[in-house]
Amino acid sequence: MVDMEKGKSSYKVRVFLNAFNTFKMGNQVGRKSANTFEIICHITTTKEFVPFSQLETAVNNVIQSFTGKDLNKLAQFSNKDFSLEILTRYLSVMINN
Repeated sequence: MVDMEKGKSSYKVRVFLNAFNTFKMGNQVGRKSANTFEIICHITTTKEFVPFSQLETAVNNVIQSFTGKDLNKLAQFSNKDFSLEILTRYLSVMINN
């Protein structure tokens, strides 16, 4: 969608991430489980037009680094108990860069 008055464009990119994770509660550790996370990115740019394929590639490049991995064992999450909120914040920063 292009907002001609403000010179902004908005895009919606939907991707899926297949990965493993283990949830912890206190001292108890659950078993590792496979998950499919649906990720929907709402992207706004000040450029009038950005090829959708360029945005989709940028998002997929970030997601691909997590595909098939145990998220709890990745350096990005090693000092924290993994949660969807932490994953979302991290992906937001990486995709915006």
